[in-house]
Amino acid sequence: RAGRSDGYMKEVLGFILRSRCSPVSWLGVAKNTSIGSPNTAQAYIETLENLLVAKVLEHVDSSGMVQHRKNRKIHFTDPLLYHVFSGYSSTPVDEPCLVEATVAVHLGRSAPVYYWHNSGEVDVVVVDNGVQTGVEVKWGYHPSSKPRHLAHYVTLDRELIPVFLASLAD
Repeated sequence: RAGRSDGYMKEVLGFILRSRCSPVSWLGVAKNTSIGSPNTAQAYIETLENLLVAKVLEHVDSSGMVQHRKNRKIHFTDPLLYHVFSGYSSTPVDEPCLVEATVAVHLGRSAPVYYWHNSGEVDVVVVDNGVQTGVEVKWGYHPSSKPRHLAHYVTLDRELIPVFLASLAD
């Protein structure tokens, strides 16, 4: 039985890597692995989160309400984990996703973090004292515009990301 659990976890890790920071559902995890049950898939992801291996970002709407029924973004909490799990599951690392995850996890250390998606997407939404700040991570050039409901909006590119992350250190 333990061997099967290890196989499920390997599949879940590979699925997270293949999702490339796209929002996913528990049903999607279950259908794309041999787990079969959305509840069991959720339990595996929650175990990773409880072990501080993964960070799950839920969808937040323009009023600041968390939409628990919407898909979630799942990030590993450390770039090293992306590379370790890549080798373990034979799934390549998506570098832009790794960078987005690094920014999201660092921001999540000081305030609750979510993501927003409507006609566009905001990679990370930080909610601090009821104020939403959007952070868009651009590894390549892709123009983005600030959604109207966000109080603040920051676009980070290859040059700004290291400076931004360094500024978050205490």
